[in-house]
Amino acid sequence: ASATPSPAPSVATIPTASPSLAVTPSPSPVVTAAPTQTPVPTPTPTPGGRQARITGITVSNGTYLVDYDVFNFSPDVLDRHIHFFFDTIPPDQAGTPAKSSNWILYDGPVPFDRYKVSDRPTGASQMCVLVARHDHSVIQNTGNCFDLPS
Repeated sequence: ASATPSPAPSVATIPTASPSLAVTPSPSPVVTAAPTQTPVPTPTPTPGGRQARITGITVSNGTYLVDYDVFNFSPDVLDRHIHFFFDTIPPDQAGTPAKSSNWILYDGPVPFDRYKVSDRPTGASQMCVLVARHDHSVIQNTGNCFDLPS
């Protein structure tokens, strides 16, 4: 016959001091800033409140399609219209008396589509717009610049 083991006698456990565990602080999480969108600046009002603002730029078939809004006027080349230009051109050179190759005058429908991606100058990161007079002089602080798509 096989012997059934008898249960082990119950032994009282005496708590013993355990060495304290060294607490190693975990590194603080690195907070990284969420990518931010460049806000579209609100154009400064001009005499009569005429303003233009680029609201978006996409690329289709190698051409920039530029969405924009105008405020307090309807673009007309014989009167107030808008000039588009790249940010490699200083705003004061985006109209006469500067050379006309610096800008494209426009009074057409949305979207503006007169710049091809291949027209982008080296170093340009944005397209800009300003309101222009009938003589093609631009009115400073009447528009904005907007990031070009990669």
